[in-house]
Formats: sequence, structure tokens, C-alpha cells
Amino acid sequence: MSKNFDWYLNANLERDAGNWVVIIDEKVVARGMDLKGLLEETDKKYPHKETLIARVPTKDTLIL
Repeated sequence: MSKNFDWYLNANLERDAGNWVVIIDEKVVARGMDLKGLLEETDKKYPHKETLIARVPTKDTLIL
């Protein structure tokens, strides 16, 4: 697994619930509802970085 994914599993992202987050170097560098816009923004700023993109679940999300 990647270091970004490991960080994501243990991070407290409650304030980002329901949003997409882009994680680079174990930090959230972008967040929002528009995934396409986030990808365009981060591809320009961090073209050669390992990126993790995830949708932060809300409290009522049921994962089976």
C-alpha cells in the first residue's frame, strides 16, 4: 500500500465528509465536490507526485 493510503486510513477527515479529497505527501492538498476540477488543479500544481483521491464517507454511509 502507499504511504498516502495508510495516512488516509488513520486520518480524521470528519470535516470533509461527503467531499472528494486529494492527498499528496500525507496531506490533503485539495477538497471539494467537483472531482474533475480537483484533478485539473492538482495535476497542474503537482504533476509528478503520487496522488490518492478518495471520497470521504458521511456518517450515514454504510459500507458492506
